[in-house]
Amino acid sequence: MSLRRHRFAWLLSLLPEKHGCSSVCKASCSMAMLNSMIQRQKHHQAQAQKPTISSLSPLASLLPPGVSILQGLQLFFQVIQDTFTTNLVASAAVTWIGYDICLTFADEVELIWKARWTLPKFLYIAVRYYGFAAALFYFVVNTSTDAPFQLCRGWAYYEAFGATAVIVLLSEALFLLRIWIAYGRNQKILAFVLVCYVAEIASSLAVGIVEGRTLTVLPRPPGFPLPGCFTFAMVPLKHTLPACLRL
Repeated sequence: MSLRRHRFAWLLSLLPEKHGCSSVCKASCSMAMLNSMIQRQKHHQAQAQKPTISSLSPLASLLPPGVSILQGLQLFFQVIQDTFTTNLVASAAVTWIGYDICLTFADEVELIWKARWTLPKFLYIAVRYYGFAAALFYFVVNTSTDAPFQLCRGWAYYEAFGATAVIVLLSEALFLLRIWIAYGRNQKILAFVLVCYVAEIASSLAVGIVEGRTLTVLPRPPGFPLPGCFTFAMVPLKHTLPACLRL
């Protein structure tokens, strides 16, 4: 502020000689010139803050081969839309599961909680409440804009093993028991579904390991608009297809 006043006083002393201003218009002329200097300074600062190709080079290095910066921006906007849609679906899932638990909790206490502990009872409670807790935790992390970096570093492995694999292990075991009982406890049916069950668990673990190794977790850039963990991965098609078949 003192520098601006110094410049203003300097202009005020020079204007009568160099710009032909009278003593009456001296202040208005100097104010106009000062405003012009301030506007030019703001314009230069705005130009300096605009992103250039050189400033985007670190981000451009993350793009797949053959993808331009313009295509990368289009992909980024698509990621924003996909992230918003995914979080909406996650919030709907958490709401629906919580609502269903509230509606049936009284019957659950009478029919499940008061019954003796068996393998089906354990699997039912584990699937119902661990699944709800995992979905809630997924929603909280993926909608957070300040998720800890240490949490994000293990997030891919948690999704693969701590959430997906555990839920598949428990829910498919419960489904296996229902099939076995529905077919009159047939031992051949049990052997067949056990082989399918082990194959599914093995494929889930394999895909989780591949996903965790191909995923790179980066520190969140300042002002990054997307919630959740800031990750980057190059997943080949041969790894994507087994994951889709597993789901």
